[in-house]
Amino acid sequence: MPVSDYPAHELQPRNLTKYEIANPHEVVYDFFSMSHLPEHREQLTQVFDLLATGSYNSKLLNRKERSDLVYFFRRLEKMIEAVHIMNGEWEKVYEGEKDVNLNDGKDK
Repeated sequence: MPVSDYPAHELQPRNLTKYEIANPHEVVYDFFSMSHLPEHREQLTQVFDLLATGSYNSKLLNRKERSDLVYFFRRLEKMIEAVHIMNGEWEKVYEGEKDVNLNDGKDK
């Protein structure tokens, strides 16, 4: 789908604070500081397996494991938004006009 087909609000960061929007590299740094690449791969595998089968390695995850995956997903979403900003896509869409719906600066 061409970017022009999306409503403007869909192309704006939803989960980043003002600081994170101004410093998207910090979000990427934080993402890779919380775990190393092999751990991120494992978490992506867990998410995929859960979505595809409803369980991971034929076992249901406990509350802590599910919570960890939700946390990972939220951090991954923030990183994607940060990389979107770093890639310059935001500026291309808005041509300098950044009408952003920012959260209150608290981490989600």
